Formats: sequence, structure tokens, C-alpha cells
Amino acid sequence: MDKDKKIAERLYEVELKIKKAIASGKQPSKGLLAEKDYYEKGGCKPECINPGCTKDVAWREKKYWSMKSECSRCMSARKKNKLIEGVTIWKKKYCENIDGRHGFKCPVDGSEWAHYSESLDLNHKDGNHDNNIPENVETLCKLCHGRHSREDGEWNSNKGS
Repeated sequence: MDKDKKIAERLYEVELKIKKAIASGKQPSKGLLAEKDYYEKGGCKPECINPGCTKDVAWREKKYWSMKSECSRCMSARKKNKLIEGVTIWKKKYCENIDGRHGFKCPVDGSEWAHYSESLDLNHKDGNHDNNIPENVETLCKLCHGRHSREDGEWNSNKGS
């Protein structure tokens, strides 16, 4: 689907939710209003990182227009170890910096990852979180992701993505 059409479709969906909230006597949530603002300003959520999935990524924090790299369906399936037909889960179950590719080795013993799967992040290699293609994403533990981001200057909260 072309970007402008997708934005228009998502904006229409959000406006319907806002109208529904108002019709039921409720105030639309701040998150819903932030989402409307995002689409009105030309924002377009990327597709889920997982090959075979075409859903939009999930929101992390609408206030800052921050998004996950996966859609909610894929995240849920991954966490429950369930398969989705035709979809390949891209996030690994270990830190890919175990080989020291970032100039330092992962400090976590590889046999421990089964206990810390929620301590793994998806790192966008080029620093652009909108570039959500599998070749641009690697799995890093929170320790390696933090160090790598700090050393590469990616901890700048004023950067574009």
C-alpha cells in the first residue's frame, strides 16, 4: 500500500475511535489524540520486522511517537513460543554480540539466555528506527545495546528517529 493511502487509512481509523469515544460521553485518550497528530503530520508506522508479516509495528509510547520493531501479534506469539504460519520471527533468543562484533564481547554467558529472553533488544544497525528491514536489525542484550548506543552516540534524544 502506498504511504499516503496508508496514512489516510490509519487517520480515518483513529478519527472513528475518537468519534466513538465522544459519542459514548468519554474524552478521547491522550494516546489516541497523539496518534491522530502523528498521522496528520505525515507519520507512517513501518511494517513489522518479521519476514512474512505485513502488520504495522506496535506503539511503545505514543507521546513520543516511539514504536516497537514488531507488531503486537508477532510479539505475543514470540513470547509464548507460538508459530504464525508464513511468518519468521527475526528476534533471536541470544545476544548476537557474543562474537564481539561491536568491539567488545557480550558479558553474559550464552547458556544463561533462556532465563533472560526479555532482556534482549532489537538494535537498528543504522540507528534509524524507521528502517525496519531484517538486514538492518540485530538482537542485542540490554547491556550490549546500551554500551553500543552510548559509544556510537545514539543516545541522543534529539535525533530524528
